[in-house]
Amino acid sequence: MEDVKKVKTSNICSLEQALELYEKNSEWHGIGSNEGNRNMCNLAYSNLRTCYYYLKERNMVNLLDILLQHEDCSVRLWAAYALLPVKKEAEKVIEKISKENTIIGFDAEMTLIEWKKGRLKIF
Repeated sequence: MEDVKKVKTSNICSLEQALELYEKNSEWHGIGSNEGNRNMCNLAYSNLRTCYYYLKERNMVNLLDILLQHEDCSVRLWAAYALLPVKKEAEKVIEKISKENTIIGFDAEMTLIEWKKGRLKIF
């Protein structure tokens, strides 16, 4: 797997590229979480945030919907997280992931708790 690199909004050229970067950085965040690599997680989070705002500025966050079916649970979690305010299915995806006995499952559980308490800010 290639190294995580900083993504700048000015370097994103298309919606397709933003989705691809969102997917890759979701995977990297999951790997970083599983390895306990906070630097990898922090950089991946920053990149996810950049891609999210690129999509949001174009009213295209709903394009992340395709990632809800991804084989990687970290990708599904990050897509569902971004879609929580606009898609009911997102909460169900997170609920399913939260049942997994993994660090990603724990992240999903905490995401749901904060969402239901009204304390979750999307990026």
